[in-house]
Amino acid sequence: QLTVGQSCLLIVLALALTMTGNGPGTPRLALFGASAGLLMISAGLFHLGRLSAGFGLMVAGLLPALVAVVRDALHLIPAGDTTSLSRLLYPADALTSGLLPGSVLIAMILGHYYLNVPGLSIRHLQRLTVVFMAAVGIRTLVVALSVARSRDALSPLLSLLVDTQGREWPTTGLDPYVLIFLLLHIVFGTVAPAIMSVMAWRTSLISATQSTTGILYVAMLMTIMGELVSRYLLTLTGLPL
Repeated sequence: QLTVGQSCLLIVLALALTMTGNGPGTPRLALFGASAGLLMISAGLFHLGRLSAGFGLMVAGLLPALVAVVRDALHLIPAGDTTSLSRLLYPADALTSGLLPGSVLIAMILGHYYLNVPGLSIRHLQRLTVVFMAAVGIRTLVVALSVARSRDALSPLLSLLVDTQGREWPTTGLDPYVLIFLLLHIVFGTVAPAIMSVMAWRTSLISATQSTTGILYVAMLMTIMGELVSRYLLTLTGLPL
């Protein structure tokens, strides 16, 4: 119920951005609106204990939001870029950017319930830490593919890392400060979450629920910072980095 309610709130925020944004407004507004409405009803059903109906509406409510996210991602592809890879990469970047913090958030919230629900099986937390690890792996794969695809634009910036002759900063192409944000994204959005997902999983195996929850909390903060940097890079450069 709590996580469904949080999802509904985030979609309402997306609705607010839809009303003020420059993207394809009306279809996106309808999709996000339908998703928010279905998730709101789903949260109510969970509160009433009607779990099967609530779960069905939850799944039905997520579908319009996913379609809207994919539509938004396709809208961000530069006009001159007609490659099939871009039509796959931009939606994959958008979806995995939400999957990573979402998976760790749900695992972290579940960890708190072990303080209030005696006898709650540790297997639930173990499964969610595995889901978090999988989300990190998928996100890392997409980021690696994005960086490889943008190597021509990034090469002048990456050369700054190995330059020992005091070469001047590039005057064309991407701003050299993009490299700083890219490194922040890689550290906070992939490397740190990967380490912490393994730590959380190993800690859950010994039923140390408080320690697991604490690790997941720090991981959640790092993934949020990493994905905020990622969204800034997308806005700044038009590249799904």
